Amino acid sequence: MGAKVYAALQAEQNVTTAAGHRKAIGILIVIPAQADEMVLAINTLAGRPVAIADHTKHRAIHEQLNESDVLVITHQAYLNARQTTHQHP
Repeated sequence: MGAKVYAALQAEQNVTTAAGHRKAIGILIVIPAQADEMVLAINTLAGRPVAIADHTKHRAIHEQLNESDVLVITHQAYLNARQTTHQHP
């Protein structure tokens, strides 16, 4: 629950600091499973869409990844991404 609340609060802070032209802070949350449930909870707490999930059953498009305050991925997706980046120097 703490990560959900923190993510929602940080997204609100990003809106406030954007007016002052400071760079927004993004959050990456890696969880074992249920990324979509985590996104729903964060967005509900924030009162608007601030989080997006990216995993094999739901691929986020580049624009969503770029615009979201919070990216939630599964642990397996994280491992897959690490493996891909380590294979290419």
